[in-house]
Amino acid sequence: MTGGGYTKQAKPGGVHDSGGKPVEITDADKVVEEGCSALPAQLKLARHKDPLARFAEIVNGAEPLALRETIFKIQHEGLIQDRDDLKALAESMFRIVMEPEITKHEPDDRTGHDSRYARLGEVLCEMNVLLRLELPQFCECGKKLSKDNRCCLKAEQKPVTYTRIVLDCVQQEFETLMKKFAAAEKKGTVTKELEHKLHANVTLIGRLYVRKLVAARVIAQVVAETIGVSERQPHPGCIRCVCELLVVIGHFMEDSKPGEALMGQFITRLDSLKELTNPNTHLKIYDESIRDTVKEMKQARADRWPPLINHRALLQYETVDWKKAKLGWQALYDRHALPPDEMHRKREDGPPPGEQEKQPEHVNLIIKSLISGRTVAVACSQNLELLTQPKTALNFPELISTQTGIYWRRILLFDKEMTPLEVPTVA
Repeated sequence: MTGGGYTKQAKPGGVHDSGGKPVEITDADKVVEEGCSALPAQLKLARHKDPLARFAEIVNGAEPLALRETIFKIQHEGLIQDRDDLKALAESMFRIVMEPEITKHEPDDRTGHDSRYARLGEVLCEMNVLLRLELPQFCECGKKLSKDNRCCLKAEQKPVTYTRIVLDCVQQEFETLMKKFAAAEKKGTVTKELEHKLHANVTLIGRLYVRKLVAARVIAQVVAETIGVSERQPHPGCIRCVCELLVVIGHFMEDSKPGEALMGQFITRLDSLKELTNPNTHLKIYDESIRDTVKEMKQARADRWPPLINHRALLQYETVDWKKAKLGWQALYDRHALPPDEMHRKREDGPPPGEQEKQPEHVNLIIKSLISGRTVAVACSQNLELLTQPKTALNFPELISTQTGIYWRRILLFDKEMTPLEVPTVA
């Protein structure tokens, strides 16, 4: 992969800095399973020789269910020491998301659902959400801001944040891609690569929207620019692109009346495009594959936007006694895989006990990856009956999401007998 000024090769030690010189791999680069607790203190605090190369190594080597461990590495390896570092790393993250090898669709070039981006896009967005909460903010002058100090920022000025930089990158890329697409469409030279890049950028905007990082008006603007509002016959790739976007955002947008009305406008426009005919031949302008794409999207809406199975994080929960819960929690503590408020607790104290003494029917839960068996979360003193009732079952994945950073809708939860938890598809 290339991007953010680094080159990653398949052979060991094949990391180069922005000038093309090999970067020495330190012990920090070799830590994968152990997490940052295995790093000597001097490695955690020392500035890496090439922060962008190290950042890329951490992100590319991140485990999908180990988001907090990944964020800890980025925070504690001296990668961000000033505003320029923050800007470089945010831009590097965007380039990683938009890499050709990630946006390339395999094996189905008609939709993005089988692309590497479709599989990794959710994880990378989850990483972005955690980074925005954990990374420092800076003044325009370059100084790091503290909680109560705005430095020389005026009242109307906003601080330089990780989120602000990433969103600027997304907007600039979208505008650039639309210009390229319009020019290529006029010449009849639209390539699959250009389509895939546009799909990746637009669905990335959708993923940021459902995580409340962009507004609904941004989505409306994106749809208007890709398929238009009237009298325009957009490229078939643009129609596929918007259909993919609606599948990503449908559950979140239709959770409100204004969002439901906006979604109705999008679908009305797609329906009208699907039915367009050539006035001379009376044949449909768009081929059957495009019409089928619109139908599939509408069927997803009729089914209340079910999550795509290849996006799911397969987890299993079990009830345990306090001793096992404490051991599981301490293992997460050692891997720096707990929420910040729990990382501030003393290791020997174990997890927050909750109200179990007052509520003896409450239980302690350990949540593990169904694939690897690795513990990803521990929750003590929980009302399991309430968490597993159909009407309130949404609280269970939301609880795990708070603990892990995994978007609640990606979580597919099983009990010890492998019975899946029935959760409403729309919050």
